[in-house]
Amino acid sequence: MSFDVVRRSRMRSILQITLDRSQADTLAEELAQSRRVGRLLQPALRGLPLGIDLTDPGVLRRRDGFVTIYVHSAGQSAKLRQLVPRLEKVLAQEGLRDQIVVKILPKETLAERPFSSATGPARKGSQAGAEAIERDAAAMPDSPLKEALLALAKTLRVG
Repeated sequence: MSFDVVRRSRMRSILQITLDRSQADTLAEELAQSRRVGRLLQPALRGLPLGIDLTDPGVLRRRDGFVTIYVHSAGQSAKLRQLVPRLEKVLAQEGLRDQIVVKILPKETLAERPFSSATGPARKGSQAGAEAIERDAAAMPDSPLKEALLALAKTLRVG
């Protein structure tokens, strides 16, 4: 699937983009088609422990003869790929000859997320903190830990 990029000289509103008839399908039509396909396929998954809601627009997308289903794990992907023939048969009964593709989009983990003010408070060093660390380090015998504490205190003074 390739997408052509259209450059415009001025910004357009969301309404203009959504109802743009210069594209094959408008975003509104694409969303409506995706929702329709999701409603058709969801009953076929009833009773199966997949944890997937095909009526959610973030999970299923129909575009250019393909229905793409996004899952969060390899286990969900494997189970769903086994059901693809059954799901395609449901679509065929409704007159849709789309091919179903399953893609994995793993959930973001905290370790992978970049630090920002939204994920936690920014900590700033203080003079009092640096002095406390130096005082504790002075009472310790020479060791790598003492060197690390002194380096930390130096960093706190600079910041």
